Amino acid sequence: MRVNLDGHPMTLDDTALLGEGGEARVFALGDDAVKVFTDGAPASLVALRAQKLRAFPGGLPNNVLAPLSLATNDHGDVVGYRMRRVRGAVDLGALARPAARTIRDRNDVLALFRALVSTFNALHSRGIVVGDANDGNVLVDDGGAGDTFVIDVDSMQFAGLPCPVAHERFLDPRLFGVDLGAQARFSTTTDHYALRVLLLQSLCFVHPYGGVHGTLPTLLRRAEARHSVFRDDVTLPRAALPLSTLPEPLAADLRACFDDDARIALSPALLDPLAARYVRCRCGVEHARAACPACRVQVVVPVDVVRGAVVVSRVLSAAGAVVAVRVVAGRLQALVDDGEGHLLREGRVIVDGGAGHVVAAVDGARTWLALSSGDDGDVPLVCIDGSRNDDDRVVDRTSTARAFGAPAFCVSPAGLFRITGDAIVHHDSGVLVGRALRGRTWLFPVDDGCLAVWRAGRVLRALWCRPGKAPTEIALPALSGRVVDVAVAASGVRALVSFAVDDGGRRVHRATLVDRAGVVVAHVEGAPDGHALLGDVRGKVVHGDTVLSTSPRGLVVAQAHAGTLVERTAFADTAEFVDDSVDILEGSGGDVFVVAHREVHLLRRRAST
Repeated sequence: MRVNLDGHPMTLDDTALLGEGGEARVFALGDDAVKVFTDGAPASLVALRAQKLRAFPGGLPNNVLAPLSLATNDHGDVVGYRMRRVRGAVDLGALARPAARTIRDRNDVLALFRALVSTFNALHSRGIVVGDANDGNVLVDDGGAGDTFVIDVDSMQFAGLPCPVAHERFLDPRLFGVDLGAQARFSTTTDHYALRVLLLQSLCFVHPYGGVHGTLPTLLRRAEARHSVFRDDVTLPRAALPLSTLPEPLAADLRACFDDDARIALSPALLDPLAARYVRCRCGVEHARAACPACRVQVVVPVDVVRGAVVVSRVLSAAGAVVAVRVVAGRLQALVDDGEGHLLREGRVIVDGGAGHVVAAVDGARTWLALSSGDDGDVPLVCIDGSRNDDDRVVDRTSTARAFGAPAFCVSPAGLFRITGDAIVHHDSGVLVGRALRGRTWLFPVDDGCLAVWRAGRVLRALWCRPGKAPTEIALPALSGRVVDVAVAASGVRALVSFAVDDGGRRVHRATLVDRAGVVVAHVEGAPDGHALLGDVRGKVVHGDTVLSTSPRGLVVAQAHAGTLVERTAFADTAEFVDDSVDILEGSGGDVFVVAHREVHLLRRRAST
């Protein structure tokens, strides 16, 4: 891509690509980054962006990534801008997904939002409204509590120049149906609303209008009715933390916003450590109340629960979090966080504090850990053998590249797969099994190797890689928008590739069933609540043309038919233990392991049914 920057022509190469969404691509340029808008936007939007960037105010807080200079094409048209580059950061959306979050202590989350509120207030004092405030345009230091950075300043509203875009999950319901591009529609009050959405998601893993309600089936209908998760008739996702663990004054403030349209500024006092501080009770619950909300009325789940045709057993409970799981020969292998800085395998400590955030994969008695390095370079990988003594339990060390900022590696029955340079390597044998697109290739386990998925612009490809075999390339349907999450469920010669994408202010989910021979078998996409397979990218088990999926109604079976995936059967007896916030793994004889944030249940069909 050729642009003129600071009066000098230059070519931005795809090897320097840091990220991309539906409207722009961001390239590394030394200590800076260059955001370049993609083609296809209406002429009115192009003109508005150029007017804003030329008039953008100076003297803003250092963590607002304002334009340092403008990028133009050969005709002098503004096509982007140069800004300060932030290394080793993730978007705020990672805090709302238990498996992806880099900050585990909620006191650090409160500190982060104290800084973010201060940044928003500083912008408001200069007459600037963020407008399209969402979890993709706030970055968080990946090393811990860290700093926050506000990006996508080209969409901000100031000097009567409107913010013409918004993400429906963070848009104030009072602006539903309003033409945002006609005039300046946003205000400081709409930023106050979006901040509270971000805060609730980061503390409790739930959107204020998430969960399930009997007569208001979608998030948007609930938002229109102002019927939030604080209502007693809303069932929270299983991944969500109880709202009763929130500081009481903060819970009252959030409820007033989401149920009663209160839009005052978020008071720093509600986030102050003297008024709001999380502690971990000896019962394992982390809360910010004077008394533990769980110990007052503590419900003990029996070892076995019978629900209709299903017998449910709790097989694992973690005080902190379930970090990684795998099923081998019908038996569960798991890595858990005990909530006190220790990582445990089958009850035995393998990391004794100080590990920081890790991405992990279980490999028999061994555990592979990707340690956060806090920069954009390769990620160290450490293999720990939990069956050995402390002195010699680290049995292997290597590294891998990143995929859109996250460590790119996986462990399958065939072993560890990682990326070095542009090569996908089977670590156990050292054999190159395929080629990667540097910085843009995810790796996922399949029975006989790994499935590499890479993206360049709208182009999406999968590569089925096996040691000793030539890789098979699979052309996936074109993809637009910013990728929020991606997952693969595989068995035998079939794999389901699932994406969650923010596209034009809408959250879109998609699932594509592919074959090892290189064929796309079936595809479905749409709103997250529009199909049983689209509730979340995880929570899938594949059997040939059939997919078992989680949903708000329990486990659902869908089958490939005429190029799409059609729902066939729902198991209502599982709804108490399964929704679209959990993951599932196949056990033996039709058993299913249900993996939630802090516990794992085994679902078995009763012998008599």
